[in-house]
Amino acid sequence: MRVVKKIGARVVAVHPSADDRYYLRIIINKIKGPRSYEELKTYNDVKYPYFKSVCHAQGYLDNDVEWLESMSEGARTATPYQLCDLFVTFINNCFVASPKGLWEHSWKSMSEDILHKRQRILGHANLELDDKILEQYTLIEV
Repeated sequence: MRVVKKIGARVVAVHPSADDRYYLRIIINKIKGPRSYEELKTYNDVKYPYFKSVCHAQGYLDNDVEWLESMSEGARTATPYQLCDLFVTFINNCFVASPKGLWEHSWKSMSEDILHKRQRILGHANLELDDKILEQYTLIEV
């Protein structure tokens, strides 16, 4: 039996495309004091083969909280390009109950460099874009 030890106060970020490692991260952030991988894969006396299965069984993926939290966390450290990539990964590879809700929560973080790009492309340093137009340009980038 292998013991899982918490190192430091924070679990590192894992991209959703890392499959089971991503779901392991979700479980580690939710379960207090796990002693083994087997314990992490067990819920209600049922041992699941994958961490994703356990996440589903425990209801961690029934709403978009994980995706919303991941986008918020990413907004603090990632570039807008990386956030767009993360958004697309969620939409394509994860079950997102409300893609529109995830978009509305995240598009401003993904748009941070859009105004600068438009100013440079159009050669207009004082260009301003309202939120509706900025959102459309961000959608085009995604």
